[in-house]
Amino acid sequence: MARRVTMHVGLAKTGTTYLQRVCYTNRRLLKRNGVLYPGAKRASHFKASLDLREVKFKGHEYPDSEGAWSRLADSVNGYDGTALVSHETLGRATPSAIDKALSSFDTDDVQIVFTVRDLARQVPAVWQEQLKNQNTIRYQDFLDAIFGSEQGRQRDGKFWTGQDIIALAKRWADVIGPQRVTLVTVPPSGGDPQELWRRYREAVGLPDLDYDLTVAGNSSLGVVEAEILRRLNPRLPDLTWPEYEYRIKRRFAEFELGASGSSGRIVVPLQWQPEVERIAADMRTSIETAGYRIVGDLDDLRPTFPESTGPLPDELPDDVVLDHALRVLGRLAAAPDPEPVAVPKPRSGRKARQPQEPVSYRRRVRALAGRARARIVRG
Repeated sequence: MARRVTMHVGLAKTGTTYLQRVCYTNRRLLKRNGVLYPGAKRASHFKASLDLREVKFKGHEYPDSEGAWSRLADSVNGYDGTALVSHETLGRATPSAIDKALSSFDTDDVQIVFTVRDLARQVPAVWQEQLKNQNTIRYQDFLDAIFGSEQGRQRDGKFWTGQDIIALAKRWADVIGPQRVTLVTVPPSGGDPQELWRRYREAVGLPDLDYDLTVAGNSSLGVVEAEILRRLNPRLPDLTWPEYEYRIKRRFAEFELGASGSSGRIVVPLQWQPEVERIAADMRTSIETAGYRIVGDLDDLRPTFPESTGPLPDELPDDVVLDHALRVLGRLAAAPDPEPVAVPKPRSGRKARQPQEPVSYRRRVRALAGRARARIVRG
């Protein structure tokens, strides 16, 4: 049975993907040193979270998500050491799901960890992630819903469901006790890229080992790249979520657009900066008085803003969006075709399968490029 279980339950867009990839990459090293990071696949914790909370993702039910939480808990309970479970969607668990999670483990020593980042960086990061998940909301409308609507002022709605650290941490603390909740602050941008990992390792109680940290987190989109994706989403053919996730979110948005993200950082505009500062101050005060353990510096949650801001993504001139989109299409059109897949020789008595022609990205993209100008400009 596990002696201690630590659950890293959020927040989304606080370096969680990077931290999870480091843990998964080093899972054998961790296990040799008394720490279990359970699951045979990187998505095991995500599917366990879906199963625990009894939800689907984007309307899609992963075929192996049923029973995923029980399988993960059984793996933890069968390990004589400490264990780490990590997925940002766990933070949204209802009180009944929290009770179920805690009762799944054969130990009373369960610790909860949140990673938290300043709101000025969180707001544009969450909007980008929504675009990568098929959304089409304009950035200004997104900001109005968070800060300008009555629902937003009450910290209700889609954004605050996953980002209101006061409410989320309290929900877990009400069940497990505030003394078992740790908040890790994400360092300011521009500092040591390994500082977040060091803070996380301290919070979780991981041993000081020679970890492989050469993993990548999620790539960010620039102002123009994000707007291209927003305009592209409603023009795509019907795709299942797994098709969209692989083809658009991973291959196109994160690899192609992310690789060209040189068009400037998306920021909170002047209109909403005072409100961001007010909410951030409220959050810091609530955290200080809640009795949580803090790893890092609460001053890291103070929002900082650039001296000047450019246009919002949906205020960009059409010719700017079109020019950048065509640059991306040009790079795709000029890319070499993938190598044909080798077909193994048939066994005796069996008819050989005919090899399929490799997908010609060049031909497909050239056809799309001919229609791109009119479609993108219509925004």
